Amino acid sequence: MKRIAIITNQPAPYRVDFFSFLQKHYSHRYDIYIIFSAGNEKTQRAWRADEKKLSNAVFLRSKVFCLKNSMDVHEVILSYGIGKELSAIDPDVVVSSEYNYTSILAGSWCRANGVPYISWSDGTRFSERSIGLLQKLSRKYIIKGSRAFIASSTRTKENQIYLGADEGRIHISELAVDISRYEGSGKEYREDGPLLFVGSLIKRKGLDLLLDALSLIKDRSFKLEVVGKGPDEEELKALCRELKLEDRVTFRGFVDEAALTELYEKSSLFILPTREDCFGLVTLEAMCCALPVITSKYADGSYDLVEDGKTGRITDPYDKEGFAAVIAELMDDPGKRREMGAAGKKKSAEYSFENTASGFIEALDSCLCEEPGERTIIYSSFMCSKRCFSELFKNAGKKPGQAVQKYNRLLAEGLAALPGIKVYAVSELPVTEDNYNRLFFKGRAELSGGVIYNYLPLVNKHGIKDISAVFSSFFRCLRLAKGSDNKTFFIADILNAPAALGSFLASRVSGKQYIAVVTDLPEFVYTSHDRIYSAVSSLLLRQADKYIFLTAQMNSRINPGHRPYTVIEGLADIRERSRGVPSVIREKKVVYTGSIHERYGIKDLVDGFIEAGIKDASLHIYGDGDMKEVLEEISLTHPEIIYHGNVMEQEALKAQREAFLLVNPRPSGDDYTSYSFPSKTMEYMVSGRPVLMTRLPGMPGEYYDKVYLTEEEGPRGMAAALKKILNKDGEELKEKGERARAFVLKRKNNVSQAKKLVRELDIQS
Repeated sequence: MKRIAIITNQPAPYRVDFFSFLQKHYSHRYDIYIIFSAGNEKTQRAWRADEKKLSNAVFLRSKVFCLKNSMDVHEVILSYGIGKELSAIDPDVVVSSEYNYTSILAGSWCRANGVPYISWSDGTRFSERSIGLLQKLSRKYIIKGSRAFIASSTRTKENQIYLGADEGRIHISELAVDISRYEGSGKEYREDGPLLFVGSLIKRKGLDLLLDALSLIKDRSFKLEVVGKGPDEEELKALCRELKLEDRVTFRGFVDEAALTELYEKSSLFILPTREDCFGLVTLEAMCCALPVITSKYADGSYDLVEDGKTGRITDPYDKEGFAAVIAELMDDPGKRREMGAAGKKKSAEYSFENTASGFIEALDSCLCEEPGERTIIYSSFMCSKRCFSELFKNAGKKPGQAVQKYNRLLAEGLAALPGIKVYAVSELPVTEDNYNRLFFKGRAELSGGVIYNYLPLVNKHGIKDISAVFSSFFRCLRLAKGSDNKTFFIADILNAPAALGSFLASRVSGKQYIAVVTDLPEFVYTSHDRIYSAVSSLLLRQADKYIFLTAQMNSRINPGHRPYTVIEGLADIRERSRGVPSVIREKKVVYTGSIHERYGIKDLVDGFIEAGIKDASLHIYGDGDMKEVLEEISLTHPEIIYHGNVMEQEALKAQREAFLLVNPRPSGDDYTSYSFPSKTMEYMVSGRPVLMTRLPGMPGEYYDKVYLTEEEGPRGMAAALKKILNKDGEELKEKGERARAFVLKRKNNVSQAKKLVRELDIQS
């Protein structure tokens, strides 16, 4: 297990929550130690973090000095003993925030001991425009000695490049808060709520600029709630009196987390008029509560978080008239506020710790992956990292299948998490002329989840794309195999025929084992127009040395030669262990996510739901397929049936967690069901919500008591099952869902399944 030391100033609540997430979510890969330069009791901060959330937390001895200038009160922390603590931890990687005294000492310790050092910063060109010579020299020193860099925003990355950092070694891990705290917020619209300001009462935060702007629109009825405290409080109150705003402005002082969330929820508009901020986390908190935001152009994180006019407004608080006009415009347009708040909440979902931690982990992996492994796995498929897939298809109307993406990605990440294994993904991007209007894609590399992705160059033209993928895959795989001193194995998803064929040819030239991943049978996937793909996939099945099957039934059909095989029916993301399970859900939302083809039982589900006629229940369907137009038509006449269209994975997972009941209506009678294990079954069980499904022949018996099974298939059987389950006690349903979740996260997580693969297919060094 690799040991990671993270050094930061103080236990700020958002930092503590993030570190707690890292420690829980990545405990299978790292022992993470947190070193604080000072405890809360040493600082002037009003907030207090719950340090008990953390394990392996260390507080250095320190002295704190407060330096006040015209804009702010700066705390200078001089700590002692960082070298001693690092020697005791003996870390494999050190991450240190900012460019302070402690960071300089930590960097020097790393240089002396040959330990990779990662510089983590928030500062931007604007926020650091006035730093002195010594501060500039400290930054240059730290940058020069860093193996990798973590930036909290795009503008922080620009500053790191300006200071001399190699752009290819910079990883963005945005500042974030625990957005799960706000999952239920923003459901009720507040039209007449107050305006809201949250921040320290110091000149830098710009409350005086906001008051000046509000003095120009006194003809409108409004109230302003001011949350925060600071040395300028009396001066700001005097300004209110001078501007005759004292009856409209309430100074609330510091409030706790629960009270602040309540204020976000009851306010009508959030305003951050800061003169300077690296990020402005309060803007993100407001967006999590579907509160429309106006933020300053001098809050550098706003340029990542806020799309002006859509998810919020970005304005210049020094432009008094312009600032006032923007505020007045939104005051006068409740419809726009509602629309902007909803868009902001949707945007805030991108700032979950799951997403923002990815850049942090990539930085760690970039240092650790430079160490040699004992075995190399070259994994060919359509697989992309979550970030790459989102960048390609987030706004696309037509998205490629996400189930096979997730299966291959989780398996690759599980293998990469095992000691002594290095995983290269050789990936043909899942773009076609139908889903992506771009002709040329350059080859590139990316590190994510411990997997080193090699995206192949391609020409997005039918025929040319496939031929080039065969050659690109062959040469890339061969180069990786020849360049490795380790024992090398090839794994390929044979349903991606071009890349899998190139991988197979490289395995034969290099004399390495070829392992076929079989998530479906070619004859069930390819149409009569895809005879070449089907023939290639079938050839690869016959030639493979070993197999990874989705169901046990596949073995008797595909493997007459009795070659080694293992069955991995699905994978649960081990990082889900750190996420809490929702409490009892009262709203009777029945949810289906996945392909919406008629052969998957979607019509039976819809007809059964209508026949059940359950009061106060609603059916929510997410996905794409041949039932799309039918569902759109049905939803017009049955408002209790909502079709959400084809959405990204994160939105589908959120819908699963908020469901009263999750349903998989796939019929068991068709031949193909013996050779399939729907990925949604695993996703459903991980959510912690109860699952209703048919008794599919490809599903192992160990799952049966973890889910509800229909007694009869078809609309009538579905109606009977829905009536029975939706009338059960919420606590019973919660217990059923939690039992299923515990089972798959313990027995079927991607690291456990990867260990099974390595053991049963003898992938040994």
